[in-house]
Amino acid sequence: MPAIPNIIIENGFESIGLLSTMYINKSTQDFFAGLYTKGDRLQLVIRLAEDEHIYIAVNEKLILGLFKGEYSLLELVRNASRIDSIPSDEQSTEKRTRYIFKMFYRTALGKIKTISNAFYLWNEYSFSRELRKHLV
Repeated sequence: MPAIPNIIIENGFESIGLLSTMYINKSTQDFFAGLYTKGDRLQLVIRLAEDEHIYIAVNEKLILGLFKGEYSLLELVRNASRIDSIPSDEQSTEKRTRYIFKMFYRTALGKIKTISNAFYLWNEYSFSRELRKHLV
């Protein structure tokens, strides 16, 4: 299993298990993107460089659409209303464009793959999340 970069945990994100390393680099098996929680919000964290990450808020519907192929990881980022970065700095239109180009390069060349059984892990996580909502 790929290691979760320390900078993500240090910035207050909590791992949700194997889905926190949902996308990995095909050749090196290194972390590329994963799902985390911060507060009570589900976040998609994406590695752009060794010390540069971005994250966007997502919900169950978006993740399910991602798994069903309704849209790609790049489309999720491109259509996000807000993109935040680690380390955090002010977001600008220029940086947003740079983030999207970096992601396009990595995803379009087929350098990224999803971990095996990700869809089933997502269903399990989503079900347990719904169950917790009803028990509280």
